[in-house]
This record gives sequence, C-alpha cells and structure tokens, in this order.
Amino acid sequence: MWLSRDERRLLRGYYGLIGDLHADESFRIDDLATLLTFWGYRRKIPTYQDHALPENPVVGHEVMRNAIRTLIQKRNRVKKANGLLVARNLIKVTPHNGDDGVVNISLTLDGFDLGRKYANWFEWSGHWFEAYRNHWLWLIFATIGGSLLVKLWERIWG
Repeated sequence: MWLSRDERRLLRGYYGLIGDLHADESFRIDDLATLLTFWGYRRKIPTYQDHALPENPVVGHEVMRNAIRTLIQKRNRVKKANGLLVARNLIKVTPHNGDDGVVNISLTLDGFDLGRKYANWFEWSGHWFEAYRNHWLWLIFATIGGSLLVKLWERIWG
C-alpha cells in the first residue's frame, strides 16, 4: 500500500522510534511534527517521560504569532495523518491521561511491516515502483527514451 507523504514519514518515524511490535510510547504532538520533514525520521525524538521543559526566550509578537500559526498547522497535519494511519489499522493512538498534547502510539503488525519497508531505501523504492508501474507517464518516458535511442543508434552506426 502506498501512503501519502505525511503518513509515510510518520510511519517510518514511528518504526524508528518505537521499533517494537505492540510497544506503547508516549510522544508530544509538537515533537512528532519533526517527523514530517524530509530527514526527520533520522532524528531522535524524546518520549513524553524524557521530555525537558523548553526555555522561554523573549521574542517579538510577530515572531510569536508566526510560530504559533506554524505549530497549529503542524499539529493538524500530524493529527490528520495519525487518523488516517489508525483508519488503515497501521497504528493505535490513545490519548495520554494528563496532557492534551500527548498521545500514546503503538504499531500494529501491518504498521510494523510497512514502517520497516519505508525505513529501508531499497525496499521503499521497490514499493514505490510497484505502486506506479502502470502509470501513464511511463508510456511517455518510454516513447521519448526510445526515440532518443533510435537517433543515437542511427548517428553512431548509421
């Protein structure tokens, strides 16, 4: 199954962070937004129990407003992707007891297997090709590539 970009990145990150079947870990949603970046799954995100309180630097109102807007957008992306992963039965998400911005996440068997595929580039590229092997763009690429090869053949041995 080929997932959307946010779902792929989160599942790959969950596989790297949890790394065990049916293990339950607690994470802050704000920290999980780091997984949405290109190389985010390679970063170590602290669990809720290991999380230190951030320092509050003094910043301007405009900077704070932009930071809050970005944070809300990232939270919504994580919540939406988590909801889709839960609907596909790849992960289990339960709210944390005390904090609204914290969720408990565990991988199902299908989520563990798919996360392992997305974490390995060789398996990921094969999975991508399997999903798009019948796409109409391959016909255009093959036509252009074939005509270039014929012209090259005629020029060399012509």
